[in-house]
Amino acid sequence: LAMGMPLFGYVHEGYWLDIGTLESYQSATLDLLEGRLARFAEAASAGRIASPPPPSTAVDGRSVIGPGCAIGEGSALESSILLPGARVGAGCRLADCIVGPGAGVADGALLRGQVVVPPGTPA
Repeated sequence: LAMGMPLFGYVHEGYWLDIGTLESYQSATLDLLEGRLARFAEAASAGRIASPPPPSTAVDGRSVIGPGCAIGEGSALESSILLPGARVGAGCRLADCIVGPGAGVADGALLRGQVVVPPGTPA
């Protein structure tokens, strides 16, 4: 403005959320799963479990399992998101977690509020 350059704006009346933090990413995912974004509700529901887990695995209705994921026997997911290719070992308990694409969680891990990324991922 001080240089006399024009300033533009746009009035957006739809849903918008900056998903740059773990909390806001999870919040946006839950908004989808809980039907707050009616336009995407059917797609969100249909794509919530892209990789069916074994029968001994407990997955709550606030979790998402992306394509190509693997979950070990006896694991439980609560409000967690597995991105494509994520792996969770046997006997794990994840709550409020995000497991990044291709990342793995070792057998028996107990995680809450964590983001798991593949080794070598830049910080």
